[in-house]
Amino acid sequence: AERMFLRALEINPHLASAHSNLGLVYLQTDRLDLAKESLLRATQEDPDLKPAWENLARLGIMTQDPFMAVTALEQSLRLDPQDAFAHWNLAIFLAAKPDLRDAAVYHARAAGTIEPSLRPDADAFIRTLMEAQPQGE
Repeated sequence: AERMFLRALEINPHLASAHSNLGLVYLQTDRLDLAKESLLRATQEDPDLKPAWENLARLGIMTQDPFMAVTALEQSLRLDPQDAFAHWNLAIFLAAKPDLRDAAVYHARAAGTIEPSLRPDADAFIRTLMEAQPQGE
C-alpha cells in the first residue's frame, strides 16, 4: 500500500487522500514523524478531509502531544459536530487541566452520541475526575 500511495503522489503531489492514507500507513507501522508529515500535508491540501484530522488526533494521543490532539479533534468536530470519538477524547485531554468544566462539556456531548450501554462507564469516569478536582478551582 505504501508504494501505491507514494506512486500516486509522484503523479499528483496535491492528492490529499494519498497523503492521508500514507500517513495512516506510517502511523500503523510506528513511523510517527513520517505520519505527522503526511497527515499535516493532507490537511493542508484539503482542510475538510476528516480522516486526516482523525488520524492526527490519534497521533497526538499516541505521542502525548496535547496541542496536536486537541487541534485535530476540534477540526474533526468542525466537520462532524456529532463525532463521539472527538468529544470523548477532548474530554479526556481537557481533564488534565485544572479547570474541568471544559472537559465536562465535551463529556456531556460525547455521552449524547455514544452507545447507551457505554454511558454509565463514561459518566463514572467524569464524575471521578470532578470529585478529584480541588475545591475552589
